[in-house]
Formats: sequence, C-alpha cells, structure tokens
Amino acid sequence: MFTDLLVIVVYFLAIFCIGIYAGRRQNSLTDYALGNRSLPWWAILASILAAEISAATFLGAPGEGYHTRNFTYAQLCIGTILGRIIVGKLFLKPYYDYKVVSIYEYLEKRFGLLTRRTASMVLSSTSSCSRQRSTGSTLWLFAA
Repeated sequence: MFTDLLVIVVYFLAIFCIGIYAGRRQNSLTDYALGNRSLPWWAILASILAAEISAATFLGAPGEGYHTRNFTYAQLCIGTILGRIIVGKLFLKPYYDYKVVSIYEYLEKRFGLLTRRTASMVLSSTSSCSRQRSTGSTLWLFAA
C-alpha cells in the first residue's frame, strides 16, 4: 500500500516539475496552447495518440489479443500509428503555414466562410450521435 502511494506521489511530482520547467518560457496563450509552434510533428503525433488511447483500450487490448490468440488488434494499432504518421507529415504543414489553430480556421482561410460553416454544421450534426454511442459503450464497459 505504501509503495503504491509513493509511486503515485512521485509520478505526480515529476509531472508537476516537468510542467513548471517546460512552462517557464511561455509568455502568451499561443505559446501555451500551441507550443509556440516549435514542436516537431512527431511530438504532436505522440500527444494525439496519447490522448486518443483510452484506459479501456490500454487495458482491453492485451486481453483481447490473449483471448483470440491472434494479432488482429495489434494490426489495428500499427495501422493507426502509421496513419497518424502520414496525417502528421501531410496535414500539419498547412497548419503551420496558415498559422491556424483549428481545422475550421484553416477551412475558412483556404476555402471561405461558407465551407467553414458547412463543415461545422456537418460535424455538429454527426458527432452528437456518435458521441452518445461512445459514451454508452464506455458506461457499459465499466458497468460489466
């Protein structure tokens, strides 16, 4: 019990110290939110992958692989990582070139306000349904 608590405390202290150390050079919200646009593509990729992988995936993937005795899930993970590398290499450069923060801002600068509003409307109408399914499956997973 004590060792577990010690590991958790040391982990949070390390994260806190890294945050203080990395944040000392930030002078504005852009510096904080966008890393002053100085991060390499692979660091952004790692951040996206870390945010995408949920605890359910992290805990469930090894169990699924063991249960099915194959590498189906590993192939999906490898494909996701390769896809993210391609997306990072191809699509992050326009974000840096146009100095935008979101896909909607990029769409407006590149194609106009109508395209931005249309994309926003499509995402709003489709994501609420998928978000409900995702939340439902997550609740079911932890209830089971």
